[in-house]
Amino acid sequence: MLRLTGILGLILLLAGCTGADKTTAGADAVTLVLANDSGVEFTARLEGPRACLFLPDGTVELPQVEAASGAKYSDGVTTFWSMGQEAMLSRGDAPPETYTNNPARAVWEHAKLDGVDFRAVGNEPGWVLLVREGQEIQLRLQARTEPYLFPAPAPVTDPEAGRTTYTVTQDGHTLEVELSRGPCSDTMVDATYETAVRVVLDGQEYTGCGRALH
Repeated sequence: MLRLTGILGLILLLAGCTGADKTTAGADAVTLVLANDSGVEFTARLEGPRACLFLPDGTVELPQVEAASGAKYSDGVTTFWSMGQEAMLSRGDAPPETYTNNPARAVWEHAKLDGVDFRAVGNEPGWVLLVREGQEIQLRLQARTEPYLFPAPAPVTDPEAGRTTYTVTQDGHTLEVELSRGPCSDTMVDATYETAVRVVLDGQEYTGCGRALH
């Protein structure tokens, strides 16, 4: 079910890129999953005055520089210029290449880089569940502006059934989250996930799909 051992590797990866304080990054950061016509892919994390590019051959941190539009970052050798859903990357003397963002994938990478261990989504009504193991569980409902926040309890696992359950009460609300071994299909976006998710908030049930991010 939830694979958490990779969180240390993520922390080291981010520290190697920036060593910056992550407490202010999540709300203002932009995450892009970019691909060009040749099939080259990489993730870019834009955090105000700097960008981290997780390129196929290594991670590069770039400072922001002035640009007439969009957000541009360069160290004099590598230049990255983001303009909405498009971006341009040039390295050394090679000509610049154009990349296009994949928003559906970027939202999952954004959660991962924000330290989320498990993310789940559901429809009709729409909802998003974020689990930071040992820290908090966040449930966002489409009809509600503010998310429900709960301290993350220790999970109860049933290996034979392939099931993990969290149960917690906070501020008069009770949340139960049940993760069951999939596959699970989200027909709204034509995607298949590894885990079926059942969420019960104060007796109201929501169902959807999710996956571990680490």
